[in-house]
Amino acid sequence: MRIDIDYDPSRIAGNKKRWDAAFALSVADRPPVSWGAAPRLMLGRRGSNFHKFFDDPVDQLTELVLNYKWQVENLPGDLVTDLNLTIQPQFENASNANAFGSPTLWGDTEPPQAMRAVESIDQVVAFRPPAMETTLWGRMIEYYHAMKRWLDDGNIEITMRGEPVRIDLQLHTGGESPFCIATDLIGSDIYQWILEYPDEMLRFFEITTDHVLSVERDMREIAGLPAKGRWFLTDDTAQIISAEDYREFVVPFSGRIYDELTSKREERIMHLCGRHVHLYDALVNDLRIAGIWGMGSPNKPEEVRDGIGGKIWMIGNLDPVLLCSGPREHIVAETRRLLDALLPCGGLIVGDGYNLVPETPIENLQLVVDTVREYCGAAV
Repeated sequence: MRIDIDYDPSRIAGNKKRWDAAFALSVADRPPVSWGAAPRLMLGRRGSNFHKFFDDPVDQLTELVLNYKWQVENLPGDLVTDLNLTIQPQFENASNANAFGSPTLWGDTEPPQAMRAVESIDQVVAFRPPAMETTLWGRMIEYYHAMKRWLDDGNIEITMRGEPVRIDLQLHTGGESPFCIATDLIGSDIYQWILEYPDEMLRFFEITTDHVLSVERDMREIAGLPAKGRWFLTDDTAQIISAEDYREFVVPFSGRIYDELTSKREERIMHLCGRHVHLYDALVNDLRIAGIWGMGSPNKPEEVRDGIGGKIWMIGNLDPVLLCSGPREHIVAETRRLLDALLPCGGLIVGDGYNLVPETPIENLQLVVDTVREYCGAAV
């Protein structure tokens, strides 16, 4: 199988320079632009579906390559920074919850959904994770071995306008934090139970953390990956609790995962949708994150500037609904507002906040890129 990606490799050096500057809390000729494009968007635009994406390891690998090809060829921005394509077996955000007993609801056109599995505090007290081999984590390991065999047999050749593209096959658990996993298992009762049964819930988070770390270490050994490196974590369901509760019920466990899986601050990456301005001190000083990959649009650029501007880098945070529905003049205005507030701080990667609506017109994304270029006086 041969797949060529129609993208000019000569653009890569400029893209990388912009990303490197942003990660260093600086800016090159302009900030890079990058989009939260999930499989639901690419599969739909390509005429594929989740059934094909999930049901066979080789199909999943080729679907991931074709998704990347579509993204690079169609979404304007600075995504490509080298001639490597990282791929890993995945079942989207359902894998971690399923590994702790959550049933999974599957569909052809929508991402899988993690369903509630814990109905009482008594179940929390008695909780033990199921055998890994019976869960989506076990299937991810099976898929990894099947993908590796297929790649080792030389079944695919990827190029970018003729330049070879290397596939970097990896294997990891999902990035959902212990609190996120517990929310999938328990549902909205978690917000009541952390107040009514704090000791039981803390023990539950400890069990969850232990299991995530144990399996992640096993996966890294299977794939021959370093014991420590960059780690993407999301606390997406924890941003609505108070800063005090966040420090009690989230920081010890998300912090332990960062401590054991990363070796330096630059490797501690957070994804955080929703409104979370009240958590900035905990994120920067307790969890010591380097950046937020996908910052929720409910946080006003001026609030972000005043809270963490110049302290960490960030990708975001234009409203995905605005990017989908417009009007165009509002997209321009909000892009300029984002640049006014955050460009002077350095560390800005312009994007959505977070996860593009599948029906988003590509011309609206191009409008953002054009606005960034015009604002900065950049030629490309």
